[in-house]
Amino acid sequence: MDGSTWRALIAAMLVGAPALGQADGPPAEAAPDNANELPNAAPEFKDAAELLTALEAADRDLEALSASIRYVRTFSLAGDTHTRDGKLAFKSSPGDEGAPPVRRFGIEFNSLIMGQIKEDILERYIFDGEWLLELDMANKEFMRRQVVPPGERFDPLRIGEGPFPIPIGQRRDDILRRFDAELVAPGDGIHSDEPGLLALTRGMTQLKLTPRPEWEDELDFAEIRLWYKRNDEGRLLPRMARTLNHADDESTVILSRIQVNADADIPEDMLDARPPRDGWNGQVLPWRGKGG
Repeated sequence: MDGSTWRALIAAMLVGAPALGQADGPPAEAAPDNANELPNAAPEFKDAAELLTALEAADRDLEALSASIRYVRTFSLAGDTHTRDGKLAFKSSPGDEGAPPVRRFGIEFNSLIMGQIKEDILERYIFDGEWLLELDMANKEFMRRQVVPPGERFDPLRIGEGPFPIPIGQRRDDILRRFDAELVAPGDGIHSDEPGLLALTRGMTQLKLTPRPEWEDELDFAEIRLWYKRNDEGRLLPRMARTLNHADDESTVILSRIQVNADADIPEDMLDARPPRDGWNGQVLPWRGKGG
């Protein structure tokens, strides 16, 4: 499995969510016919560069984050939509002297909707910067893959490469080097049959990222859209992300009930990427090099 393949695998786990109304979630609100053209009432940032400057420093004191997550991926060719609901956990710890922070995330999904069928599931995906652990907890089966060379770390938040397409703490210049960035109206990119999402994005700031021509072959995504809003304490937080890949598969993530730092509710096993102990069946796959 080469780098682009496993990055796409992790992206598929996170980057996606439903048109609200297909599953339990925030209620849909009536929206005016031209709501997707309406700008923010009072734009907080004058342009994308100013927003990215603010986001570059957004995680200086962010050590932990927990949230409810809704994930759906719509497959363009087949027209299928898979909806998952669950919870997300993220922690950032100082790296060794001179090294960047170690960022870990875990996602637990507890329900799956395919078409009109809903079932209870219990799946976890945990990434510690080097190892990816996939757990089917109901059947006690696991797969643990070393997805970067031994001793190296991968930043799961790096835009266009990691699973979580949200530029927390990323360098503005790095993003602008690889993407054309622009601020667009909150409802831009929301489809006419998604009134719930349209209502949800009101008052948010939307950033649209399009890969520059020289980076198109390097990045898994043809387009990335990110929505932000401040919480009651004034912290700028990610609320939604929508991506389009090169096969025209569309994915959206919605985060709700976001808690940060001391308020974040993160069980330690949500971030433990070691193989499970007795009673489990599975495989551990060490790094095999690119294409291995």
